[in-house]
Amino acid sequence: NLRAASRALRGVTLLVGDFARCLEVAGTGDFVYLDPPYHPLSDTANFTSYTSTDFGLQDQQRLACTFRELDRRGCQIML
Repeated sequence: NLRAASRALRGVTLLVGDFARCLEVAGTGDFVYLDPPYHPLSDTANFTSYTSTDFGLQDQQRLACTFRELDRRGCQIML
């Protein structure tokens, strides 16, 4: 139901884009949900992007740093 979704999201900010953008606005008590492509564990598990650019090891490392910073700020984080 679109009206129920509208009520549930009242006062909520949704960001779509590079995960590091959340550092611009996230603070104590904020809930941050991150859903990146995961590092493939086998040759057949090779999904590494939602866009035309791959999400590689360097991005995984940036994500880890961002996660730690969000935790330091007192954010509630779900990966």
